[in-house]
Amino acid sequence: MVLGRGCEMGAVRDGMAGTSPVTGSVTSAGVPRTVVVTGHFPPQPGGVQTFTWELVRRLPPDRVAVVAPHHSAARAFDRTLPFPVVRRRGYLLTRDLRRIAADAGASTGWIPALAPIGMYAPLLRRAGLDRVVASRTGRSLAGCRSGRPRRRSGGPPAGSTC
Repeated sequence: MVLGRGCEMGAVRDGMAGTSPVTGSVTSAGVPRTVVVTGHFPPQPGGVQTFTWELVRRLPPDRVAVVAPHHSAARAFDRTLPFPVVRRRGYLLTRDLRRIAADAGASTGWIPALAPIGMYAPLLRRAGLDRVVASRTGRSLAGCRSGRPRRRSGGPPAGSTC
C-alpha cells in the first residue's frame, strides 16, 4: 500500500514507532497550539495524507490535535500517536470543534488541503481559533484553470479563485 510517491505504509508506521515523532530541533515554545482539520490523514493512503502526516509528526505532540475522517484501521494507528486524533464519519469534521479546540488549548487551525475542506475556515474561526492557515496541494491546484495569463509573480491569474 502506497501513501505517496515512494512512501510505503510500513515506512510511515516505522517512522512514528519511535519514542518521539518530532525530528530536528523543534521546540514547543515557538509553535502555537494547533488543531489540524483534514479530510486526508493516515492510515488512509495518498499523497495529501503523506503531506499532512509528514508535517504533523514533526510538531511538538503537546501542541497539536487532529480532526480526521474515520478509517477502518484508524484505531490501531491512532493508538500509537503521541497526540490526540478525533475521528469523524464522512465530512462532519467540524462537529464539537469549539470543544476540541478548547481541550487542546489551540489558537490556530490548519487545513492541509484547501479544497474542499477550505470551506470550513469560517467554522474554525467561529470555534474560537484566532488564526486559520490553509495549504494547497497538487490536487487542489488541479482545478485551478483559467484561459487568462498568469501574473508575473507566478501566482494564479488575476481574478482567479485559486
